[in-house]
Amino acid sequence: MLFPGIPLLLFFASLEQVRAKYESRLESIKRIDGDTETLFEFNLRVIGRDNLANGSMNFLADLSDEFEVSTLLYVLQRGEWRSSNIGVCYKSCTYIAIIYATYFAPSFKDSNFPIDKESCPIKKGEYYVRNADLSGATWANFGKTGLNKCIITIRKDDVVFGGLEVVVVLTEQRF
Repeated sequence: MLFPGIPLLLFFASLEQVRAKYESRLESIKRIDGDTETLFEFNLRVIGRDNLANGSMNFLADLSDEFEVSTLLYVLQRGEWRSSNIGVCYKSCTYIAIIYATYFAPSFKDSNFPIDKESCPIKKGEYYVRNADLSGATWANFGKTGLNKCIITIRKDDVVFGGLEVVVVLTEQRF
């Protein structure tokens, strides 16, 4: 006699095998200058056959809660960038603790950019990034396969003081 839970266990095991995760490949990184002045410079570029991000981030002011950080996501559909209706805007310390720590920090293994929640405000200075790949593992909740664009801006009183635009290709992998 079969244990009644075995068919249910096999069903859930089969669901786990078709669960998808994303792999990502960086396509481009573009710096966004400020409206009147640029206080947060993102001098990053994609290099090598593995499409890794390298460069520096130069903060000419402390990134404190007087600034807001926003992220807007777009998906390329039929040759046009269309809003994915996903976007966030937080005070900078909240953004770093929630969004950066979850979605971006795992990719910055060789960087001096602070990633702990107690490091806010981020002090002015120059931060480096070496060989950062954009891990797609955390993007499954909101990303779509294909080209995705993420626009991150740093604002104060609706004035942009810097940011970056990142384009990635997300592909679905089954395991």
